[in-house]
Amino acid sequence: MKLFNSSFKAFVFGVLCLGLTSPAFATSDSDNNIQNAISIGNLNSGQVLTLTGDVTTTDDLEDFRKFELKGTSNVRLNEEKIAPNGGRTDLVWIRDANNNQRIDAGETIGNSRDSFSHQITRKNLPAGTYYIIVRNRQLNSNKVQYQVTVNAKV
Repeated sequence: MKLFNSSFKAFVFGVLCLGLTSPAFATSDSDNNIQNAISIGNLNSGQVLTLTGDVTTTDDLEDFRKFELKGTSNVRLNEEKIAPNGGRTDLVWIRDANNNQRIDAGETIGNSRDSFSHQITRKNLPAGTYYIIVRNRQLNSNKVQYQVTVNAKV
């Protein structure tokens, strides 16, 4: 029993102190909050933008992206997982109406939770800054790769 006990302690020490991690972990990045959202560009009526990324449950739980809607338009968000690393996510759509780079009450315009694919459509959206948040809902540390299409042709 002493051999097992000391082997187990050595394993725990190695994991906790030496930073041993699973190779499936995504690389931590800076786009995990609204202030550091990565811009995917300007969107005019009739245009389509596409963004891709990955999230994990360990060090990259959510990705923030933003786009500028240049005029009133109908817009649809579609999210699909990219094989072989598709998994469940949340898709949240925010309009920062007061431009304070915070998610205030009433600024969430769409929310689809815990699914393998999402579709959210809104009509007559005014010009402004919009944010897309993709959150991992998997119960393991594997990367979930995703692709979101922002379509103003609807």
